[in-house]
Amino acid sequence: MLFKNTQDRFGAVSKTFHWVIAIDFICVMLAGLYLAELADKATALHYFKYHKEFGLLVLVLVVPRLLWRLYSAVPDYVASLRTWEKRLAGAVHFLLYCCMFFMPLSGWIFSSAAGRPVDFFGYTLPNLTQDKALGHFFHAAHQVVGWSLLGIVGLHVAGALKHHFIDHDITLRRMLPFGVKDTGEDKP
Repeated sequence: MLFKNTQDRFGAVSKTFHWVIAIDFICVMLAGLYLAELADKATALHYFKYHKEFGLLVLVLVVPRLLWRLYSAVPDYVASLRTWEKRLAGAVHFLLYCCMFFMPLSGWIFSSAAGRPVDFFGYTLPNLTQDKALGHFFHAAHQVVGWSLLGIVGLHVAGALKHHFIDHDITLRRMLPFGVKDTGEDKP
């Protein structure tokens, strides 16, 4: 398996970043939704510690992921993609990257403003603000963007499934850990 992306394939590094961040991001989103609705607020606050830590892990991983994306060019779209599909895919990827930065940072900001320490696997991070109004704004934004993110992730998954089951192209398989052999067949 190649480490670096090629013109028609994702390499091992890109695939690893994609799947580790995707699994972490989805788990953090689901945990956040569950904990926000938990009746026992003391228990919810206890488990929000893990929500914060794994949320910040997304931020820690997205920086090298973005640097890798700039270093190792993204493979071309499959030839059968229409212009509107390319634009939609680009917009969805852009929004996903924005959310991968915004969600952890906004959570850190509103936790800081509320006087709740933010730990990252044994290290207490500095407070970013003590401004309560700013904290309320970022708390509301965290919730709104979080709900919007469900739709964005849904579009991303729906697009991948459309390519696989309707278009029968390699878009999904070339991002799967062992989805496409480098035999030259299935060129995009």
